[in-house]
Parts: sequence; structure tokens; C-alpha cells
Amino acid sequence: MQSLSSPSVARASGMCSKRACKPCVVSCAAERPISTASADASQIGRRQAAAILVGGTATLFMSPPKADAFGFQKELTKRKLTDADYSMSDELGFLFAELAPGKGGQVVKKGDRVICHFDVMYRSIDIVSSRQARLLGGNRTISEPFEFIVGEAVQEQAAKSMTDSAGGLFSGQGGPKPPPVLSRAVIGMKKGGKRSIKVTDAAADGYGSKGIGEMPGNTPFELRVEVLSIFSS
Repeated sequence: MQSLSSPSVARASGMCSKRACKPCVVSCAAERPISTASADASQIGRRQAAAILVGGTATLFMSPPKADAFGFQKELTKRKLTDADYSMSDELGFLFAELAPGKGGQVVKKGDRVICHFDVMYRSIDIVSSRQARLLGGNRTISEPFEFIVGEAVQEQAAKSMTDSAGGLFSGQGGPKPPPVLSRAVIGMKKGGKRSIKVTDAAADGYGSKGIGEMPGNTPFELRVEVLSIFSS
């Protein structure tokens, strides 16, 4: 004969309650209707699906848009120029490669006043650059493009601009020293154009036997030029 305290007898007699023994509670939980368990699982499933949907939507709005969406392309890698990229100009007397054609119909010629940026590259090191800051009086610095008359000696013009610009505040040793070849390097270029020039005659077009910075004397180098403005003579 079963005891009244057993789970089966307690349920049959209606005595199963919160005060029932622990085995009764476990047994009751195990014998819950399947429909209730299915409903609980369905409820959990709906909650998980809602969480995934909300998370996915947040990720969509938080992800940064691709560069192409703004109408521009980002150059991931820069191809190194080879000898095949350069052409010889008999008129100018050097090898050059056009990096960007520029815009407009105005073309640089001798006698024009040009504002440009230039970079003297040696073994992938930017030895001299107009983008470098110049030293001003009062321990101030400024970075500005280089302005010169095409066809005239650029180093003399550089020394003159040091004295005349900004009320004579430029230090004579603070500005970048352009190579002589820059005086004709921009001929034939347009505004916004970029050009790479192989300077092989360092004695005439470069820095001679003294060299400059980390570049020894009589050393070939690459000159990169970007034309910013052109003023016809």
C-alpha cells in the first residue's frame, strides 16, 4: 500500500501543492503538458529572432559606407614607376613621366609665372620638398608652394623670395632649395598636372658635387612636380 506522502498518491488525492515533497515537485515539472513546453520554446524562439533582427539593423546603420558610395575611389596601392613609364624629351633634355594630365587649355611655357609643389626623391626618401615648413622670424613656421618664372634660374628666385616674402620674415636657410632643372621641368604641363622627372645630369640639373641632405654629390634623383597655378606672361 502506497504512502500518502508519495507523489502519485498526493496528486491523486488532491494534496499536491507547493508544500508537497521535493520528489513531487520534480515529478510535476516533468509531467507538464507538451503544449506548455512548446509554447515556452516558441516564445524564446520569437525573442531570439527579434534580437537578431534588431542587432542586424544596428550593424547595418553602424557600418561605414564604402568609398565608392561617395563617388570617389581610394587607391589601395601605388605602382612603382619603371623605365618603361618614362619618355625622353629632346626639347627639355630629360626623361619624364606624366602622373596626372591636369585640366584646362592653358599650358605652361617659358616666361610664365608658376606656383607649384616639388619633391626631390632619392631612394624613396623625400630629400627636399616645398611641402616642408619654412622657418620664420619669431620661431614661427609656414609651409607654402614654390613660385617662380619658368626658364629663369630657380635658385636665384628662391633666394629673392626668402627676402621679399612676408615682409622679409623668411630665414635665408629655412626654405627648400629647388634643383636647377625645375626651371624647365614644368614646361608643357597644365594646372593640376603632375610629372615625374629623372634627373641624370646632377652636375647641371641637380646639386652638383656637394649634394644636399642625405643625397651625396653627383647623384641622379627623381623630381616630382605638381602645378597649382599658371599666370601667363
